[in-house]
Amino acid sequence: MNELKVGLLALFTIATIVVMSLKITSNQSGFGDYITYRTVIRDASGIFPKTPIKVAGISAGRIKTIELANNNALITFEVLKKVEIPKDSKLRIKSVGFLGDKYLEIVIGKDTEILESMGLVLAEEGAGIENLVKDVTEVMADVKVVIGSIKDTLVPKDREEPMKKILRDVEVLVANT
Repeated sequence: MNELKVGLLALFTIATIVVMSLKITSNQSGFGDYITYRTVIRDASGIFPKTPIKVAGISAGRIKTIELANNNALITFEVLKKVEIPKDSKLRIKSVGFLGDKYLEIVIGKDTEILESMGLVLAEEGAGIENLVKDVTEVMADVKVVIGSIKDTLVPKDREEPMKKILRDVEVLVANT
């Protein structure tokens, strides 16, 4: 009789684990209903299925699929049903840090009309860390050119050695005082 009870308990435990595993893998957190939306972006670098979707910095969903459509990335994602997304909401690509981890942030709009399932959330692209780094790199290249021009103006090639001698003399003078 004890063997039967232990066997039933083991069977119940295994069945519970299987059911919970299926629920979790089919429904991102295992709890709650989701609504599916879409967005279109030009560059989906660093974004993959299961990339988090956040609202107000809190995880509210994930990306389901990413497909190529008219030379753009068509992203299908799901968000918790309790998160109502107005039609004028925007989606931004955000970086977690300099390592390239990304997530999508939904900026909730003020429209009273709520977006329906498979509705299109407009994406705002551009204000990420990678764009900032690109801009800084371009500025640094310009600064390098300007500094080179200033150097050529202040210290012509034929007067480079006399300028170095003057600087050495100033160093000696400062060291002796």
